[in-house]
Amino acid sequence: MPRVHGQSARIYVNEFNLSGRANNLTLNIGNPAADVTAYEDLAKTAVQGKSTRGWDAAIDAWFDPDDDEIDQILWDLINSASMANPWGFYFDGPQEGGRGYEGLGGLETDNIRFPLNAAGQLVTAVRGNSGQMIGRSTKIREANVVSAVEDGNSESILTTVTNNLVISVARVIAVTGSGSITVLAEESPDDAVWNPVSGLTAHPSFTAIGADFQSVASAAGGEGPFFRHRVSAYSGFTDVTLRTAMAFVEEI
Repeated sequence: MPRVHGQSARIYVNEFNLSGRANNLTLNIGNPAADVTAYEDLAKTAVQGKSTRGWDAAIDAWFDPDDDEIDQILWDLINSASMANPWGFYFDGPQEGGRGYEGLGGLETDNIRFPLNAAGQLVTAVRGNSGQMIGRSTKIREANVVSAVEDGNSESILTTVTNNLVISVARVIAVTGSGSITVLAEESPDDAVWNPVSGLTAHPSFTAIGADFQSVASAAGGEGPFFRHRVSAYSGFTDVTLRTAMAFVEEI
């Protein structure tokens, strides 16, 4: 395939798209930590290593002080002190079927830099949640506007590996009016017969913009290979804009 230009990258956190102000992204993904032996323990008790792939990210962006823009988004994140924000990183544009990574993490630092003769900048560090792996993901929906119960699009994702961690991310990025919407993650062996992803906790109903991240370990390894996000319940809203993804990690 051709080389991918950096302008194709997309950065999402919760229901927000940071790509319009961001100008640099570095995503670091590490292997699980190995078991070690305690130094002064005569019994040489093993200290279990993390069973997760650690990750962190560095994001540089232009400063924008307006309400609901990047400075306020990052301010709210760092003040929440939450390590359970769903972050999405994609590298091939906004199209459905685009590949990237989804993981839970928190904003660790947010530095505001103002060179006196240059544009103001935000230099941030994101740290992955130690209780969740980051998964390689595929977009199922990308800024789709819906106004009723519907099946939505499906994507074929080859993930039939034993002991996968299956991740579903739903983002409601805009609503018109008031109401409720429920997004259901489904799998199919043939793109014809569909069932909820086995064992995956259903996303809660959304009554406003927001995001939700759910994961489940699949011991059978028989998930997919087709996946979709279906609008299983809809009421009240004039329309809703959705962005969703499925991600997978082969646990080791």
